[in-house]
Amino acid sequence: MVSKLLKWVQMHLPQSCALCLHTLHQQEHVLCDACFDAQYEKQNYCLHCHRPVEHDSGGFCAACQGETNKQVRIYACQHQTALGSGVRKIKAQRQFYWLEPLCEMLYQRVMTLQKQQIIEPAQALLPVPLHDTCLRQRGFNQAYLIAQQLGRRLNLPVVSDALIRTRHTPSQQFLNRKERQMNLQGAFQLKHDLDVQRIAIIDDVFTTGATTDQVMACLPDYACQVWTLSKA
Repeated sequence: MVSKLLKWVQMHLPQSCALCLHTLHQQEHVLCDACFDAQYEKQNYCLHCHRPVEHDSGGFCAACQGETNKQVRIYACQHQTALGSGVRKIKAQRQFYWLEPLCEMLYQRVMTLQKQQIIEPAQALLPVPLHDTCLRQRGFNQAYLIAQQLGRRLNLPVVSDALIRTRHTPSQQFLNRKERQMNLQGAFQLKHDLDVQRIAIIDDVFTTGATTDQVMACLPDYACQVWTLSKA
């Protein structure tokens, strides 16, 4: 079903740039090259706290360098931007064509960090699962769609059957970090071990980290990174 959906998306890509409305050239998808370059996140940020850092910082700011529990959290764009509205439209309005430029930006960010030897390459992609109730209501899991796009670019497997959501949780839209943590406590379970050591956890938006923290709590024996389309 997902492959058919993505094929449909490619057949129905917009003919004009989603931001400036200029006609797209044959090699351009959703965004023209000028808008893609203008929107691409060029600022170097700390991979844990997301504060701005220098180019040669090694990926983390001075405050986070000494943190024993620091995480690698990579995103493509800020949520309160034109691109961030595209992230929201994927889930809320089923505008799946936004997956193409956003996943390409995330892919480029990941590849840059790998080439700089700041992060190790992931061996598998693990999309944050939805509960069956939510999946039936929505009809798709946006994290899985993102993982599919990244998996094709990176030639990595998407592992969608190892982690499950054990209960349906209320919306987290208006909850603070502590409330989100309580809301998600014990909401995920690892069904079986993975035959890799380095995993990229995939989601659409990074807000407080409560969701991915709970996912990582199920994966204590694995080296995990967090990759999202946007950061709120």
